[in-house]
Amino acid sequence: MRRGKKDKTPKEVHDICRQEIENGYFNKATYARLERDILQEEKRLQDFIISAKNKGLLVVGYGASIGTTTLLSALNIAKEIDLLLDDNPRRKGKFAPGTGIVVQCLEEIRDLECVVIIFAWRYQSIIKARIENEIAIKKITSIWS
Repeated sequence: MRRGKKDKTPKEVHDICRQEIENGYFNKATYARLERDILQEEKRLQDFIISAKNKGLLVVGYGASIGTTTLLSALNIAKEIDLLLDDNPRRKGKFAPGTGIVVQCLEEIRDLECVVIIFAWRYQSIIKARIENEIAIKKITSIWS
């Protein structure tokens, strides 16, 4: 990163580049660690799903966004998800693209014995509160987020 008379690049760009270097964005080890962490989390999720299925519980995903659809495909777990929940009433009764998983509202699982995987991670505290307080679902064994 040279900054001379001919360099018209704003100082802010140089600052960001410096931060990226300091944070290891150009270091292969950074991405090796990220890959390892992702694979560990993937294994943890798969173990969670297998455990629920072995107990005869339904596996319900919360959040029917394009991000969820992408994640289900990338992790190859769409076939393990029995139902998707979403707060948008326009999605109720529709299917998540490419998965065949029907989308319902939270109230639909009131009497089901299930585990819930929160895919809408940005809203996890709100979703957990809804599940635990508003709906008062007693048959949910655990929540994964």
